[in-house]
Amino acid sequence: MNEQEFGHKIAQHLNQGADDLPAATVEALAQARRRALAQPRRGFHLNWRWAGPALAAALVAAIAVYHSGDDLVDAEHRLEAELLHHELPPHAFSDEGFDQWLKTQPEP
Repeated sequence: MNEQEFGHKIAQHLNQGADDLPAATVEALAQARRRALAQPRRGFHLNWRWAGPALAAALVAAIAVYHSGDDLVDAEHRLEAELLHHELPPHAFSDEGFDQWLKTQPEP
C-alpha cells in the first residue's frame, strides 16, 4: 500500500465516523473550518521572544562540545607522547607476553 492509498483509507474511515456525529458537532466543526479558512495564511513565523535564548543555549552547547573534544584530543596526545618517550619500545606494549612480563617485574 502506497502513501496515497493509505491517505484515502484514512479519509474514508474519518468520513464514516463523521456520519455518526451529532448535527450540532458537525455544525460547530464546519464553523471552525470556515473561520480557519477565512484567516490569511501565514508562512513561517519565528517567535523572537524564544529565538534569542534558544540561540544562546545552542551556542553554549556547541562551545562546550568543542572544548570537551579538545580535552580528549589533548589526553590522547599526552598518552601517545608518554608511550613514545617510554624506555620500552612501542611494539613492546602490544606484545602478547608483555602483560606477563610486567607481573614478574618488581614495583618501582
